[in-house]
Amino acid sequence: MMGLVKSKMLRLGKVEGILKIVSSNIIQAILLLFVMSLFPCLPAQDKLPLFHSLEEAHPDKEMPVLLIFFSTRCHVCWEDLFEMKYFIESNNLKIGLVAVSYDREDELIRFMKKYCFYYPVICDLNKKIYRRFGVQDEPFWLLSLGDKILYRYNYFMTNEQRKEELKKCLTKIGIK
Repeated sequence: MMGLVKSKMLRLGKVEGILKIVSSNIIQAILLLFVMSLFPCLPAQDKLPLFHSLEEAHPDKEMPVLLIFFSTRCHVCWEDLFEMKYFIESNNLKIGLVAVSYDREDELIRFMKKYCFYYPVICDLNKKIYRRFGVQDEPFWLLSLGDKILYRYNYFMTNEQRKEELKKCLTKIGIK
């Protein structure tokens, strides 16, 4: 009798062990799916929103666009870029967001994939857009409507002050 009980306990132990492994794998799969759902996947490389002109990246001349000039080698630029992305999304602002950089395409693609940045990015190797808007350094951002500049980055303000100024500017033109 004792041997039968011991045998059943051993089998039960094996079953419990198998159940633990299976449930552990299921939990891991569920967690992986959850984490993947938090980060939207970027399209294939040829579908990344990488452009070479403002007209391509933001064809709607009637909608204001916030241009963020940045470099993939500048961590402060990244902070500005992601902070302004969050600012626009969290305030539900009806404006476009376009990042502009003179970095090489391969660097920009790597950046976009690594940080799941799905907004339009302009590869401005010859700095045409930099010159067009008088931008000399990064980070820098400005709000424009067509070629008219509605707001320019002020180096002497904090990001909070800049955002307040930007909000005032948007309110003036009827965007909330």
